[in-house]
Amino acid sequence: PLAGLGTAFVLDDTWVLNLFTLEWTRQLSSAFSPAVSFTTVSPTGGAAMLFGGKMYDSTLGGQLFRFHLVHGWTRDRTAGLRPAARMGHVAALQGGSKLVIAFGVDAYGGSLMDTWVMDLGSREWRCVYGPEHACTAQLPAPPHSPGGLRFP
Repeated sequence: PLAGLGTAFVLDDTWVLNLFTLEWTRQLSSAFSPAVSFTTVSPTGGAAMLFGGKMYDSTLGGQLFRFHLVHGWTRDRTAGLRPAARMGHVAALQGGSKLVIAFGVDAYGGSLMDTWVMDLGSREWRCVYGPEHACTAQLPAPPHSPGGLRFP
């Protein structure tokens, strides 16, 4: 686990699990320690990336953070359009050079039906699927319903 929300206070601690010894080590906090929950952390060759999540004040975040064992947490700046703030999404590293995030829930509890890819070199987001006009592929039209079905 990393930072998250407690029952009465904000947790901004970061813990690292050594997979060889199975020992947990607490890392020092920094000014950029993200106090978020309902998010995903994706490993990226010596670091970890975190996007979005539910913030300490119950708002949703749309920021990108990087954790490195030596430097701790830093906030990454990105270029161009970026995904909407969200929580409950999925994130994965693609080919060591791209971070993919998809789906999740917006601030109003609505489902987000999009997929975004960030090039880790240029720090530029690109929407590859979703309702945004900037997306490479648009959402398909909903199927026509046959109406109510009646069984004998």
